[in-house]
Amino acid sequence: MPDTSGNDRYLTDADPTALPPLPPEFQVPDLPLAENEPDPDRPIIRTVPHPEPLTPRGVLIVCPACSAQRDWLLLNVGEQVFVRCRCAHEWAERRLTRSDFDDSFSHIERIYPDFEVAMKAMGYDGVLKGLYFN
Repeated sequence: MPDTSGNDRYLTDADPTALPPLPPEFQVPDLPLAENEPDPDRPIIRTVPHPEPLTPRGVLIVCPACSAQRDWLLLNVGEQVFVRCRCAHEWAERRLTRSDFDDSFSHIERIYPDFEVAMKAMGYDGVLKGLYFN
């Protein structure tokens, strides 16, 4: 709504293309987004934390390395779903489908430069073996 008070400090309906250009010190350079673009030579791995026990088809999933029963990281690569434990043990879980994964996945929150950095940042690199956060 146009300002009718006569105070020209407020925005008007003027054409924004008619505004003068910003001085160089106020211009933001176009920065490349290379760090956010996935490497075409690496597979895209989507992840979802799953703090609760997993019971696909009525069978409780248990880590074969440390016997953990909850606090998983689900990983999706193509049509396969993997389960990763805090102890860093990981396996393809054939009882989980991509549809199961998609039901838990909402949006990309962060892109990591590589798998090892991602596992460390999310706490699934083995350092937190045996710890539960909920």
